[in-house]
Amino acid sequence: MPPRCPTASWPRWWPGSPALTTKCASDARWNARLRSRACWINCVPSPDDERLDALTEAIVRLLRRVGELERRLDRLEHPGQGTTAASPAADPRPSGPASPPEVAPEPVAAPVLGPLETRFGLTLINRIGVLTLVIGFGFFFRYAVESRWIGETGRVLTGVAFAALAFAAGERAWRSGQRVFAQGLTGAGAAILYLSLYAAFALYGLIPLSAAFGAMSLAVAAAAGLAIRYRSAAIAALALAGGYITPPLLGAGEDSPWFVLGFVLLLSAAAVWLPRWLPWRGFHLLALAASFASYSLSVRFQPENRLPGTIFALATFALFAPLGRVASAGAHLLAFWVIAGIWQPEPRPRIVLTLILLAASLALAGWRRSPAAALAALAAFYIGWWTWPGSSFFFLSSGFLMLCLSGAGIRMVERPGAETAGFWTLLSFAFNAPLYFTASYPLLEAGSRAWLAVGIAVLHLGLAAWLRNRDSRLASLCAGLAWAFLTLAVPSLLDGYRATMVWALEGAALAWIAHRTSRRLAGWAGIGCLALAVIRLSVIEAGVYPQPWLYAAVLNARFLVFATVAVSFWAAAYWLPKEPRALLVYLAGHLVMLWNLGLEVAGWAARNVAPEDFRSVNNAALSTLMAAYAVLLVAAGRWPAGAAASRANRVLGLSLIGLVVLKLYLYDVWLLGRLYRIAAFSALGALLLLMSYLYSRRQAAGPR
Repeated sequence: MPPRCPTASWPRWWPGSPALTTKCASDARWNARLRSRACWINCVPSPDDERLDALTEAIVRLLRRVGELERRLDRLEHPGQGTTAASPAADPRPSGPASPPEVAPEPVAAPVLGPLETRFGLTLINRIGVLTLVIGFGFFFRYAVESRWIGETGRVLTGVAFAALAFAAGERAWRSGQRVFAQGLTGAGAAILYLSLYAAFALYGLIPLSAAFGAMSLAVAAAAGLAIRYRSAAIAALALAGGYITPPLLGAGEDSPWFVLGFVLLLSAAAVWLPRWLPWRGFHLLALAASFASYSLSVRFQPENRLPGTIFALATFALFAPLGRVASAGAHLLAFWVIAGIWQPEPRPRIVLTLILLAASLALAGWRRSPAAALAALAAFYIGWWTWPGSSFFFLSSGFLMLCLSGAGIRMVERPGAETAGFWTLLSFAFNAPLYFTASYPLLEAGSRAWLAVGIAVLHLGLAAWLRNRDSRLASLCAGLAWAFLTLAVPSLLDGYRATMVWALEGAALAWIAHRTSRRLAGWAGIGCLALAVIRLSVIEAGVYPQPWLYAAVLNARFLVFATVAVSFWAAAYWLPKEPRALLVYLAGHLVMLWNLGLEVAGWAARNVAPEDFRSVNNAALSTLMAAYAVLLVAAGRWPAGAAASRANRVLGLSLIGLVVLKLYLYDVWLLGRLYRIAAFSALGALLLLMSYLYSRRQAAGPR
């Protein structure tokens, strides 16, 4: 153990004491005297002093590093100016290590294409070009059939040759580094190959069913292999889609259910297996939706199909149920729906099979400890029964479901330590009132249904007021239910266009409430009311005047309703927080107003123009109206009402001008004959692919 330094016991006034040393550390004479005294005493410095010195040196190094980073950042922000920052003060400790020399930052190469330009110019245009080219090829096939240009065998061989050329070009583009362009060419080749094989069987009868099925299966397998090679989710999705549409296209479902359902199950297993190699995780959802379609289109619910349908429904359930929530819910729905449909005339097997499946679903939910899975199983069970005719226990089942949800909610509310309602409690409250209203609706007269909705709304409004200081989430849910039932009662209590106006004003009022209370849910409720108003506009108010001479221009009820809805949209956009949904609401208001003015223009043209000239005059007047509205928007964008609002008006005006130009220059294309339409589609698709190829070459070349 080192001896204790004698200076620790010196008086504070004695030269060399620690206090005086700290006070006079900047004096060179005192430092020299202290060093000589320390050498004379031959004392060892304490560990605390060593640690303090080390910390001081570390702080000095950090300060130097911060200064270097600040100067480097200043040079990056102002590359054309000299660095004017003053050099850091000299280090008062001469013993500190010298700072490393500054290294100029390496220039970062700017990307060849920005993310938005890459997505639009490379990926999106490539996909649109492929789709356009495939549509043009389909038009060509149909025209060739009707015009008899070439023989049937020659048409099929031409399609296969085009597909082979597309595959070869895709492989060449892939090897040269043009990945996205290669994926587009390969997808086009797969689609053309599907069309050619389908034409060989269905249109021309050149090959039998077994050969067509085998050939299309090989095409699906080849497309899937190329998708894995190119790591392209788009090609894989196209391969799966081609596989699923093969049975209905070939009409191979009614006579061979075992073969078709086995093929569909094999495709579904491949869809579950594909995410191991490809980045997209949505294959199983695509397969699940396609399984629904395959059961609906390929297999008729006949007595001879009951056994294969049941087996493959259960196998599909076992395949998809262990996956994510959406896939599991879809698997439950598919299994219950198929079994309920196949065994509909036989009640005993139907009940036994559905109860066994329900027990297995609940056991799976218990094993996964997922209440959501249990609720999905119950919902799928009821939907499977309700979607088929002959299910007469609607009231019993709805009451049973309501009791289950209520019991679960009460159990969770009464759970010890639960201060607020959880998700399932909220869900039970959300389902109780709608189920009760649905069950009671057929029992009441037409005039009493609206008052039932009002009564439920008043009840939930009182619950919301009572729960406001106890449970804010449950209070918000009750308030939302009250709003929903009041909205539901409005069309029955008010006549005609007044209901639409009330819905629109209600939406604006809810947006104002969201603005004052900072509750996003109220804002979404307001948007829902406005959406209901738009639906009512399109269904009722837009056709309220069957003849144009029944109303005057502008001074009519329809114009007033449309204008009220548009102004309500604009008011809601003003009160909603400045976010994307507010911009969409603002845009919707302009669309409603344009719709309103367009109806007025059409009415004016019908009243004042001869019938044979109505189409031309109406189109020209609509184009003029859109252009004038765009000019007004751009002019409004120059007013100093706010940078964001002004920019939105200008962008909206420019976009509307672009639509007018597209309407003027592209509308006549659809009036051409079939041959010119084929040429237009083919040329447009080729030009889009050429543009995508140029973007791909530039992207692959990198910075020069």
